[in-house]
Amino acid sequence: MDYLHIDIMPTQAMEFGITPIMTGGVTEKSTSVGALTAGEWNSIDLPLADFGFDFSYKMFQLKIDRGTGVETVYVDNIYFWKEASAVVDTEAPVITKAEATTVSDKKATLTLSATDNSDGNVTFTVLNGTEQVGTATVKSGEEATVEITSLTPETAYTLSVVAKDKSGNESTAQEVTFTTTEEVVEPTSGEGTYTIPAGLNVGKELAYTWAFTQTGSDVNVTFACKNATDIIGIVDGYVFDYTDGFAEHEGLSYTWNGCTEGQVITAAHKWMFAEGDFVTPQFTYTVLDPTTTGISSLNVNSRIEAGNIYDLQGRKMSANGKLPKGIYIINGSKFVIK
Repeated sequence: MDYLHIDIMPTQAMEFGITPIMTGGVTEKSTSVGALTAGEWNSIDLPLADFGFDFSYKMFQLKIDRGTGVETVYVDNIYFWKEASAVVDTEAPVITKAEATTVSDKKATLTLSATDNSDGNVTFTVLNGTEQVGTATVKSGEEATVEITSLTPETAYTLSVVAKDKSGNESTAQEVTFTTTEEVVEPTSGEGTYTIPAGLNVGKELAYTWAFTQTGSDVNVTFACKNATDIIGIVDGYVFDYTDGFAEHEGLSYTWNGCTEGQVITAAHKWMFAEGDFVTPQFTYTVLDPTTTGISSLNVNSRIEAGNIYDLQGRKMSANGKLPKGIYIINGSKFVIK
């Protein structure tokens, strides 16, 4: 044991000492318990080292001293004790769930859970080979979600998941397998129609087009009405910009300058005409690498029917068929095959 505990209630101010009496001829040493509050229980814990002798000898008496012999004092709860030893956690967490719950062309979301005997936090690490691609920390038994990005479309993946507890114990690795879907190619242009429901143009169909183009870090959107001569009182209206909050830009076209790769541009257009107006759906464009200045985009699965196709090293490519990903000169214009 490491400590002697004693509860003391003196009815008056007094000095109070304790002397363990040992076998083996060990000299007695009275030890003061310090200042006491009269009329209250004082809870005292004295380190055995304060007594200054070896407690490997048997203690057969405990003498209470330092009083004058006339004080009244109550004593209770005399015992020896020591600090509890910390429990060393040597058991590793057990992964109870590891699966890909959503998979798209370039992303996958893993749902993970594990139990640990310490009921503390568990940290998951997701590896693609030796590369760490995701991590999450949750309480033992709770589910964590980890989003894995920058994946290649139509590709089979086997990821490895391990769980580690706060003591550093690591679980057995568990594999998660999935295959990404076919690449979704975001359209950069299109067309649509709107049937006017009332007013002077009731029943007429407004046909329109929209298109995004990128030059360096600048992105432009342009809207056009294909049959403006048929719509009474139609005016060009406004580009509605939803990219960063909301803004109106007068006219059929607007350019965002200084865009960054991966930024999403969102826009619509509002036409006004006699006794009515029409706002198109919102269209989006994800900004490409600005270094591909003025380069149009094609899907890797597109079939190129044009002749005069060259790579950037000047080598002529097949006039018909599909091209691998890269940048090409097609009939004098640059195209990026995504």
